[in-house]
Amino acid sequence: MPLDDRVAMTAARTISSRIQRQVMAYAGPSDGRRGRIISGAADAAVSQFVAVVNKEPVVPGRVDGLFADLGSGVAAEGQPLDAMHAAFDVATHAARQMLGELAEGDRRDESAARLTYALLAYMDLLMEAVVAGYRREIRRRSSDPFHLRRRLVDLVLGGAHPAQVESIASRVGWPLSDRVVVLGTEVEIVEGGSPQLRSVALVRLEGTRATVVVPVHAAAGVLDELKRLTRRSPVAFTWPVGIADAPSALAWVDRALELYAEQCIPSGDEIDCSRYRFVLLARSDRRLLQHLREDLLRPLRSVPERRRAVLIETLRTWLVAHDGQKEVAARLRVHPNTLDNRIKRLIDLFGPRLITDPDFAASVLLAVSGHGMEPSQPAA
Repeated sequence: MPLDDRVAMTAARTISSRIQRQVMAYAGPSDGRRGRIISGAADAAVSQFVAVVNKEPVVPGRVDGLFADLGSGVAAEGQPLDAMHAAFDVATHAARQMLGELAEGDRRDESAARLTYALLAYMDLLMEAVVAGYRREIRRRSSDPFHLRRRLVDLVLGGAHPAQVESIASRVGWPLSDRVVVLGTEVEIVEGGSPQLRSVALVRLEGTRATVVVPVHAAAGVLDELKRLTRRSPVAFTWPVGIADAPSALAWVDRALELYAEQCIPSGDEIDCSRYRFVLLARSDRRLLQHLREDLLRPLRSVPERRRAVLIETLRTWLVAHDGQKEVAARLRVHPNTLDNRIKRLIDLFGPRLITDPDFAASVLLAVSGHGMEPSQPAA
C-alpha cells in the first residue's frame, strides 16, 4: 500500500498538533520555538517513513541524527525523558489511527498489518536515537568542568549529602572548606571576573541574579570583585556558616536583597547580613510580624504621625545599642538631654517593662525592626 506526499503532510501536521495539545511540556504556539522544533521533527520522521515504505532512497543517518539531537537537548536542559516518551506515544497513536483509516478503503489487511509493524519498529528506532543522544550529552556534561561546577553549586545550595559534594568538588578542584560564605547580587555577567573569582567561587546565574559560594578565606576578595562587577545593586553576604547550612544562608541573602528592594535596608554597595539578623528574623514571617506590631505597637497609635516616626527610630536605635546614652545620642544626632526625654516618653507609653523585661524589649525591637517600616501605620 503506497503512501503519497499528501498523506505525509497531513500526518506530520496532525502529529505535531496533537503533541502540543496533549503533552504539557510541549504546549505553546505552533509558530513558537518549541512548535517549530516539533513540526520539523515530525516532518522529517514522516517523510522518511513514507520514503522507506515507497522504497525510495533516503539520506542515511539524517533523521536519526536529528532525533539524537533532540535527546541531547533534553539532557542539556537537565530534564528527564518523560515528556519525550509521552510525545512518542501520542505520535504513534496518531500515525496508527491514520494508517487504519487508509487501510479501510484498501481492503488489503496483510498490507495494513505490515505497515503497522513497520511503523512500530520505526518509532522504536527513533526513540533509540533520542536515548542515545540523551546519554551522550549526560556523559559529556559529567566530564565537563563547567557543567560540573554548575552541578556542584546546585548541590551545595540544595543541601546535598557531604559525600556527594566532596566527590564533585575534588573533580573540579574546588577548595572544599568546612565553612563558607554565600553572596548574592544583581549582576549582568560574572564569567568575566578575575582568575581568583573563577577559581575559588561557585557561581549560580539565574537571570541577572548571581549567587556565589566561597570558602571563608576568599570571601573578602570575592566581595570586592562582585562590587566591582555590579553597578545597580548591592552585594549581600552572610557570616561564615557550615557548608551544610548553605541553603539557609542562600535564603538570608535572597531575603536581604528583597528587603533592600523594599527600602527596608539602607542603601549602600554591600549588605552584611550579620548586621540585619533582627530584620531578617522579624520579616521571615510577615503574618507573625503583623500580629506583633498590632499587639506591641498599640501605644504609639495615640502619637501624632511625625512624632511617631521619631520615637520609632529612637526606640530601635536605643534597644539595639550596646553603648552609653551619649553614643546613642550621637548616632541619632541629638543632644543627650533630648534622648533622655524621648526615652522617658517611650517608658511612659510602653511601661517599665521596656527596661525591666528583656523578653518584652526584644519583642518590641522585632516589631520595629527594619529601616523604613511605614511609620505612619505602626500597628499594621
